[in-house]
Amino acid sequence: MASVKSDPILSKDQLIPVYGKVGIITFAVQAVEDYACTGYAYLEALDNGVERIYEYVRDFGKRLENRKTGTVGEFFKRVLWNDQALYELTGFQPGSSDFTSTRNHLQSVYEFYKKYRLLYLKFKHGQAFIPLILQSKTEEKPAVYIIPDKIEREHGRVRLPSQGHLIPLDECELAKDITVRINTYFLQIRSLSRKLFSV
Repeated sequence: MASVKSDPILSKDQLIPVYGKVGIITFAVQAVEDYACTGYAYLEALDNGVERIYEYVRDFGKRLENRKTGTVGEFFKRVLWNDQALYELTGFQPGSSDFTSTRNHLQSVYEFYKKYRLLYLKFKHGQAFIPLILQSKTEEKPAVYIIPDKIEREHGRVRLPSQGHLIPLDECELAKDITVRINTYFLQIRSLSRKLFSV
């Protein structure tokens, strides 16, 4: 099968790399959510028994009456402020250099997650953002503008606030690194969780 040739005009469109960066960053955010879900389920299984681990995964992020379910924020608070939880999740001894560097990295991962979570949600549920190239005298930077929920209209004009809605995409390389490190964390949980299912 012959490949489709790219359009010479479209291939010069500056916004195409912006969409690529959005994809990389939102993929990293998804990986962080998946890791938080897996880590939460594992920690809950340690505390409450392995037979409900799949329910912990299934219900992660949901608000159910009469049932405790985890969220990304609750998971990160648990592992960032509780040495025992981080030890159980990683196998690293508290006070070791691996333990400290993992905690510091997870803190930066959580900050990254909070910064780009809104973009991820808009990307996942309807593309409610506009890709942009921010131009200054010295450089061009890719960014996205998140379309606010409330849009002000006056005399046939629309007023869109920039504060809190403009997100630069200058952390694409960091997103790639986070995705690779998250995979390492998954492998740690996988290795540790095998013991839960051994007879």
